[in-house]
Amino acid sequence: LEQGNHRTAQGALLATASEHRNWEWGYLVNEAWPPADDPDSRNVCVREPDDTVAAFWEKATSRAIVPLNFHESVIQYPIASSKDGKRIFSSPGNGNIYVWGARTGVELDHFSVSDGFIISFAMSHADSFVAAGDTGGITRLVDIETHKILWTYSSPDRKPIHSVWFSPNDRYVVVGYFGGAMDVLDADVKSGQLVTGFTRHNKEVTSLQFLTDGKQVITASRDGSVRVWELNTGREVEET
Repeated sequence: LEQGNHRTAQGALLATASEHRNWEWGYLVNEAWPPADDPDSRNVCVREPDDTVAAFWEKATSRAIVPLNFHESVIQYPIASSKDGKRIFSSPGNGNIYVWGARTGVELDHFSVSDGFIISFAMSHADSFVAAGDTGGITRLVDIETHKILWTYSSPDRKPIHSVWFSPNDRYVVVGYFGGAMDVLDADVKSGQLVTGFTRHNKEVTSLQFLTDGKQVITASRDGSVRVWELNTGREVEET
């Protein structure tokens, strides 16, 4: 981290055995991830230096929203805004997701998602569900209003999940793992089944996003490559 190599720090921290994951480990994990920006949301998050406060800014107006004091401990990645810009979602690293009023900073709700550490979660475009991935390689779809876990998918090799995202029509959830593998899951509330899985990178998938047509996904990896591939077939379209 002192050398500015956040990706290497992430890999080393997530390889740490569970018995050594104390508060210092949590602090370093927090330092290893930058603030999150959801391109489909109206807001972007910027963490303050003390790591307990997050300031949200409206993209359209560049106007600052009231800073939010989320947790007594440091804010852990991830953190996100609802698509309508009214609610903020965060995870302090204990497997819970907290919901906050974007204008007031008041806690509105919280619910348990995982027994482990949530590395990444994504909001559905309808703001109805959250898909969360943890260090145990498990993805869960949760109803935001009822807190019910609708389905659970465990990757065969149980590698930590680095990236999670919904397709534009909320039909699929794409999951990127440490190691470079990716899974496409059926996001239907009664499913969660694997649609297809493949490996397109040599190292962890650090970021992924659907193109506007919903038929292609662009991914970035710690192996230094950015790839565009077809959702249904896994065929690579472009690499840079």
